[in-house]
Amino acid sequence: MLTFNMGSATILALAIGLGSVIVSFVLIRKTFGADIDTLRTGIPCQAKILKVWQTGAYMGRDPQLGMEVEVIPQSGAPYAAQTKAVVLLINIPKFQPGALIPVKVSVKDRTRVVLDRCDR
Repeated sequence: MLTFNMGSATILALAIGLGSVIVSFVLIRKTFGADIDTLRTGIPCQAKILKVWQTGAYMGRDPQLGMEVEVIPQSGAPYAAQTKAVVLLINIPKFQPGALIPVKVSVKDRTRVVLDRCDR
């Protein structure tokens, strides 16, 4: 017969909690890992915002915006790409069609574009 005591319950609760933290970390890294790598190693460029929309996601009260942009590389022809970024409510007027924004472009995949700003 299986016995269950308070010590076992505590260990089980800790194991479940730790497992949840690990799964959350892995999901966050999978979601944002490429963006972090692009920010570290990407090629700085300018991009012109062509279209903006709300994705429905929020970080606190600040919305995540989806943006279609025209990347203007230092060499080569401009090209279209899409990106997402959480933008402070107060800064939304800066992220409208026609605005130029600093971005970084992945060296591995030029369609991976990440906003390169601290004051989003």
